[in-house]
Amino acid sequence: MFDARPAIVVIPGGAYAYCSVREAEPIAFEYLKAGYHVFVLNYTIKFKGKWPDPLNDYEQAMEYILENSEKWHVLKDKIAVVGFSAGGHLAASAATMAKHKPAAAILGYPALRREVIDMCMENLPSPIDHVDYHTAPCFLFGCRDDMLVPTENILDFEQALCKCGIQFESHVYSYGKHGFSSGEKWLNSEPLSERAHNWLYDSIGWLAELFGTFTINGFTEPQIKRSLNSNAEDHLSADCSMGYLFEHDTKELLKPIYEGLENAGKERNIPLEKMVSGFMVYTLRELMNELNLSEEQIEYFDSELKKIKN
Repeated sequence: MFDARPAIVVIPGGAYAYCSVREAEPIAFEYLKAGYHVFVLNYTIKFKGKWPDPLNDYEQAMEYILENSEKWHVLKDKIAVVGFSAGGHLAASAATMAKHKPAAAILGYPALRREVIDMCMENLPSPIDHVDYHTAPCFLFGCRDDMLVPTENILDFEQALCKCGIQFESHVYSYGKHGFSSGEKWLNSEPLSERAHNWLYDSIGWLAELFGTFTINGFTEPQIKRSLNSNAEDHLSADCSMGYLFEHDTKELLKPIYEGLENAGKERNIPLEKMVSGFMVYTLRELMNELNLSEEQIEYFDSELKKIKN
């Protein structure tokens, strides 16, 4: 009997005009070596369809994998995607908008900003605008001298992930331009940083932190959670971010917390508005620890918040 394993769906680039073979099997083999089941998605290109056909192709592929997960020994909750350029756009769209979101998304020099994606296919959404608390964790990489998909595509997406507290890791290498695939020399005619090929091994290590490490005795426990907070859970809690709780009707319940912030601000001559703003990315639990609340007080606010449906 085979043990079930995580899976990777590889989504090649090609400006939605074709599916690049350089970003298909050469990538698949690398993740196969690392112990993953791997699938390659050849999605609808602009000469044969329009958006959202590529995203629908992804949804159908995920449904097919899930339906056959037992037969193929795939762990249903550990299916990731890796996409490149336009395929990175599709992978990011899956991570933000899909019905069957991946458990993690690896985005290589992804086309995400409006001025870039408008050149690929009509009516493409910008995944940057769709990042929310339910977005999958993301690993991003590219090169600083990429003129086809400038680094701002990665930086803007990072900022959106950061705002929502989504786990991410990012690597922008010094040079290598666009479309360097795995970074192997046989796949690249352009000069490429010697470190650029490290993205593959780093992404495998990052997946291990999220999924656990595959060992002879099965998988270890994950080292990190999908999110830095619990904003996407069914009920509120002390592990939600202050910014998220601020958007909900919790001001009366958390009045003592704001009073504590106000008092701390007075000691430092900082207005309450600035104190609140500075702690928006903190979870309530982290803030209460900063304010030296007792475990009993923390437990009280946590239990009261858990009565509120998200």
